[in-house]
Amino acid sequence: PEAEGEYVLTFTASDGKAEVSHSITLTVEKADMSDSEDPVFDISGKIEGYVTVSFEDNGIRDEDAVGLKYPVPLGTIIPETEVPYVKGDTVADVTLRLLDAANVGYEYSGTTKSGFYLGVIKDFVVDRVPYDTMGEFDAGEGSGWMITHNDEFIQAGASEFTVKDGDTVAWKYTCQLGADIGDPFYAK
Repeated sequence: PEAEGEYVLTFTASDGKAEVSHSITLTVEKADMSDSEDPVFDISGKIEGYVTVSFEDNGIRDEDAVGLKYPVPLGTIIPETEVPYVKGDTVADVTLRLLDAANVGYEYSGTTKSGFYLGVIKDFVVDRVPYDTMGEFDAGEGSGWMITHNDEFIQAGASEFTVKDGDTVAWKYTCQLGADIGDPFYAK
């Protein structure tokens, strides 16, 4: 049963001479997940809402990008995913929650509350192809992870922004210090 309510299940057995029936009543109620653990994401406490988080690599490589670990963009690495958050969570908190749920490794410095810098994601799959790491300098000396928060590039760490319901966080891999992916701060 998918809808709330009471359902009566009746089981009948017969040996050809006698028939036996037994009924049970099943009550289905809507679960209240707001004060319990989320079944997909590692979260406990009152869920305040959801933030959409994604990872993509559309960075433009230099023409002379020979010998780079990633000479061509990978495209979408983790598609837009709704990630639950609790009061006080930062962009860094929901980022790590998504990576953990997607079984993608990572390395970062700082904490989720101060000085957070995502250096590397590890052990991920794109279009059924496994990759070991993707981080700073893997696609040139200006490459690494940058963030947009609600479609605006942020010039601070992911720990500096507290999330609210409906926010969008996009981690974008850059190859030219942000100029190649539209960051106006780095545009030439």
